[in-house]
Amino acid sequence: MERRNKMGFIILAVTLVSAGVTWGQSAPEPVVLPPTLDNFYPPKAPAPVYLINMIQLATPFSGVASDLMQGDMENVGKTYEKFRTQYVAVSKMVPEWTSSFPMGPVDELGAALGGKDPSKVMAAMDKVGQVCNGCHIPAMAAAQQRYHWGTYDNIAATDPLSKQTVPFSVLMQMIDGSLSGIETDVEQGQIENARATALGLKARFGELKEVCAACHDSERKYYVDESVMGKIDQLQAALAANPVDPKAIGGLVQGIGFESCHKCHLVHNPAAYSKYRFSTAKAAH
Repeated sequence: MERRNKMGFIILAVTLVSAGVTWGQSAPEPVVLPPTLDNFYPPKAPAPVYLINMIQLATPFSGVASDLMQGDMENVGKTYEKFRTQYVAVSKMVPEWTSSFPMGPVDELGAALGGKDPSKVMAAMDKVGQVCNGCHIPAMAAAQQRYHWGTYDNIAATDPLSKQTVPFSVLMQMIDGSLSGIETDVEQGQIENARATALGLKARFGELKEVCAACHDSERKYYVDESVMGKIDQLQAALAANPVDPKAIGGLVQGIGFESCHKCHLVHNPAAYSKYRFSTAKAAH
């Protein structure tokens, strides 16, 4: 039972390290992804080759811990050798990152497995996990944003008010202008202007919902779903009141902003800005 508990802790420790939880370690600074990495992702490659190789590296590493937890000492050495072979192969794929794949911790793990001391194996696996962690924290999010997220550059929308085709970013600016305009008009006592703007806001949100379908082929359960559209209906109803309550209008405008705009931006803006930074840096060189 004690041995199984120790092996269970190995799994926990490795999981925490791979998730970025390493006690006493400060987070590395974000890195600039090397251009060589482009060779292993579309459009230069037919598939996300680097990602596939990293998965093929992670599988036997976790497999070592699994074999240990099961007490399968007959196969753990074979699993380790598979991990070590793939580790060396991946280290050579991107020359700029080769130095980030030290062999010391990997060889130390092999030696610990030979000694069959669970505490030493746990310590060795933790060191290998920290090697992985040292790259994943600064580079993984940037790679995911560059290679796995789409771009808004080619998405166009039809402004339902002017009937003109506009870039997606312009539609978003129009929606932002409508939200701000409603609150400003109410503060200025221009209620009819606010009511007209609210009608346009609803129409533009309807277009936004259609534009989202350009990338998302499943029903949106947030951002542009019926609960958000319902808030716009509540805003129109509040503007139809006599007298109009500026505090109620402000609360509804803020609610739409937080429930739709803000939450969507938290998901999409980091990737969009990352792609923009990368494209401008690439153009500068």
